[in-house]
Amino acid sequence: PLAMASDALPPRHDREDALSEDGQETQDTITELPSFNDTTRVLERRLRQRMDVGSLQSKGILKGSPSLHGALHASQAAFAFRQKLSTMNQALQRRPERSELLHRNILKGGVASPLQERREQLQKEKRKDALAKFLQRRPSPSDVERVVASCSDKSGQTEAADTLSAFLTARPSRTELLSKAILVDSTDDTTADQVRIDVTESAERLQLGQSARHVVVGTNFGVIFLEDGTLAYVGDWSALGGTPTGFEGAIAVGCGEHHAVAITPSGHLKSAGDGTKYETSEECVEGAAEIVCGTFHSVLRTRDGAVWSFGWGRNGRLGLGEVESASEPQLIASLSETCKVLKLACSRSHTLALTDAQMVLSWGRGDYGVLGHNSDDNEHTPRIIETLRGTPCVDISAGFSHSAAVAANGSLFTWGKGDHHKLGHNNDSLVKAPVAVPDLAHVTSVSCGFLSTLFTKGGAGYILGTVLPYENTQIFTRPERVTGENVGVHHCAAGREFALFFGGGDVWGYGNRAHFRVLDANVQE
Repeated sequence: PLAMASDALPPRHDREDALSEDGQETQDTITELPSFNDTTRVLERRLRQRMDVGSLQSKGILKGSPSLHGALHASQAAFAFRQKLSTMNQALQRRPERSELLHRNILKGGVASPLQERREQLQKEKRKDALAKFLQRRPSPSDVERVVASCSDKSGQTEAADTLSAFLTARPSRTELLSKAILVDSTDDTTADQVRIDVTESAERLQLGQSARHVVVGTNFGVIFLEDGTLAYVGDWSALGGTPTGFEGAIAVGCGEHHAVAITPSGHLKSAGDGTKYETSEECVEGAAEIVCGTFHSVLRTRDGAVWSFGWGRNGRLGLGEVESASEPQLIASLSETCKVLKLACSRSHTLALTDAQMVLSWGRGDYGVLGHNSDDNEHTPRIIETLRGTPCVDISAGFSHSAAVAANGSLFTWGKGDHHKLGHNNDSLVKAPVAVPDLAHVTSVSCGFLSTLFTKGGAGYILGTVLPYENTQIFTRPERVTGENVGVHHCAAGREFALFFGGGDVWGYGNRAHFRVLDANVQE
């Protein structure tokens, strides 16, 4: 109000305002008004000065108006009300129990009755049991993001959701869960980390009955393109309701975490999964040739190098600017107008693109520096990774919390979160811009998993980090060969707990056997 009043005051040299040198109005202005017109002009001048309510009332210009004291009191009451709203908002962000809200008179109904308190206690125990079952199967961080996102859609991202996400993505051990009273103790001393998992010590050749042409991997499942044009499904497809129908004859398939999308020869899309975030589609994109899938979004490339995206667009993962979601494929014009894309790589919430000029671009969520721009900032449109400008690249990959690129000279560049030594930099440090893995050359392809970086060189498959996200599992701080030597491997694809290596028509599986076992095509799991 002070600033508004100051701006509204006329210049001091304007004598029509009838102000004396000390700024007070002269008495003659009111008493010597010869006509109605003069009175009107004086009234207009008073109003132009934006005089306060008290002054106007004291001069008889306003009648029946509340006093200045009353206006001030109303302002103070409004401020107090806003403070109460802010306090209530902070209280609700903690997601308090109903009994607490009743006790604080935030909810109507008075103090909770013993019956209401008992109901609250039962609901709390039920939620704890549900959380225990959720944690016992050791969910992936992307599973956690899905749970938190569904909560956020209803009530906004809350402090409680952030805390839950941080706790779950840390993948706590059973001991820690017991100490936090999330799990109830039992007489069984076997920890979750001691549960037997069928794990390979080295890559095993899959029995497919015929030669393979290509492999695609999602979080816990994958697809193998066979020589006769059929598809072999591997892993656990239960999150999608079983192995998909309608994918046969597809020229390309993208596998994410809870969905998969296939491209037919005519450019039509066939989807599997619930599509709650519009990550699935049945549209047609003429000339579609490649598709990759994240957790809640999908990105496809056409034969002429144009890129389209659809799904959940939070944090810029669609590359369409501020678009929050797209139920149908949308052209990323800012990318298609400037370059031709040859390959895409997609993970939980970020995407990489390799152009015909062998440059690498990235967009989406920037956590851990996965976009390679030396920051954690999100990018809502494709942006060239400056560190790789001038370094021609031939392959790219996007992992859950890190990214990688293979240079034309055979060098491997990695960046992002370095836990479990998956970046190959002899430490577990965070790296927010591409850095070459030391003492490594002749790399031909790369694939980033959850806690691993897979790559091929010299016809063999190698690993950095670990494909098993459990305690007491072996971590490879330096490149470790996991396939036979010179077996013709030239492509790799990493999932959450497994990896596939491909070359010469053969496919090798490595890691958790449950995720790369070949499924019977007639069985819907």
